[in-house]
Amino acid sequence: MRTTLSIALLAVSFAGIGCETQPTATQLSGGKPLPTDWFALPTTDKRLTELSPPIRAQLESVRAEMEVERENQLGLVNPEGQVIYTYSRALDARIAAANADCSSNYMASWTVVSKNLSPEMDGLLQTWDGYKLNDSNIKDLDRRGLRDDWARIWMMDTPSTLNAAPVGNLTGNP
Repeated sequence: MRTTLSIALLAVSFAGIGCETQPTATQLSGGKPLPTDWFALPTTDKRLTELSPPIRAQLESVRAEMEVERENQLGLVNPEGQVIYTYSRALDARIAAANADCSSNYMASWTVVSKNLSPEMDGLLQTWDGYKLNDSNIKDLDRRGLRDDWARIWMMDTPSTLNAAPVGNLTGNP
């Protein structure tokens, strides 16, 4: 009884735990990946011009905060010779939020959407999954047809015609 109760309580407690963040898209319909760090892009990058003005303003304000924190510390140098800075937890959270906002805003920008208005469609009438399903149906039919053809080659699809009377003829007539 106690184990059943403890298992039930455990199940109820785990049922309340869920994902706190929504999954974000990481790839455009053409197969090109989205930038993981929008702050690493140069300010002349064309993708930044596709962002809406409020998102660009958010990006610039977080960039300014990053610059202020960089000025107040010495950076660590990694083996490749790049300087690595650490930021406060609050700024790290704002950087992550700004990256997510930039990705979602870029995915919804008119330039990106207008390049492929129906990204899940592979042709005029079918999706890529529809084509794969059609191909698998055709291959299945071909395999079954091959078995029938093999039986015809070895003359196993009809009874033998060497005897005029059928094998199961019990009437006594030849």
